[in-house]
Parts: sequence; structure tokens; C-alpha cells
Amino acid sequence: MDSKNERLIHSQLVDAASQEGTSQYFLITPKLLPDLKYNKKMKVLCIYNGEWQMIENDHKVDKIDFRKYINKKKESLGSGSQHVHKRRR
Repeated sequence: MDSKNERLIHSQLVDAASQEGTSQYFLITPKLLPDLKYNKKMKVLCIYNGEWQMIENDHKVDKIDFRKYINKKKESLGSGSQHVHKRRR
């Protein structure tokens, strides 16, 4: 599917899943386009499972620090003052 239609379908899924009284939806994909639309009611789970691992400084990384990744991404986009906060339990 081309990126235009992928964005359109993703947007429609977000709208449908975010309405009151709707069913639960799961989107399983090997990749997502950058800058997709999300709703605050959504929960995003990233699962890395495969033959490869991330390599940093010439050694394999056992754990991926998503907060660090998200903060770096925000800084590169010019919103460095907004940091990801730890989830309250």
C-alpha cells in the first residue's frame, strides 16, 4: 500500500477505535510511517522480536530505552523541552 493510502487507513482506524463504546482494535505491522495521527485514548506497544538487535558502539544492545529515543526524536524536531514522563502506577 502506498504511504498516502496507509495514512488514510490509519487515520480511519484511529477515529473508529477512539469513539465511545467501540470494540478494541489491534494493529500489527512490521513498520509504521512517521508522524501518524494518534489519540490520547490509544495505547502503543512496541515489540522488537527478530534475528537482529540494535547495535550501539560496536556491541549489541540488550534493552532499548524508548524514553531516551523519544526525547532525542523530540529534540531533533525542535521540541526538546518536552520530555516523556514516567507512567504513574
